[in-house]
Amino acid sequence: MIAQLLNAFLILIIIACFFGVLYYRLSKNKSIVKEVISEDSDKYSLDSMILYVKDSLNELIRTNLYDLGLSKEEFET
Repeated sequence: MIAQLLNAFLILIIIACFFGVLYYRLSKNKSIVKEVISEDSDKYSLDSMILYVKDSLNELIRTNLYDLGLSKEEFET
């Protein structure tokens, strides 16, 4: 009788731990989603797009064409 109660108690503890971990993981993901949404709203502002274009053009201009391993036809075009 005591063994059955002990087994039932252990099963309840394991189930409670499972739901606790599940709740923790889901609440953690919600905060990550909120951060991504707030970052996306700033991503499409005019200032951030201008900065992105400036950085992209700067990277493109400073790229060494010899390091890209282009063929003769690709290099000349």
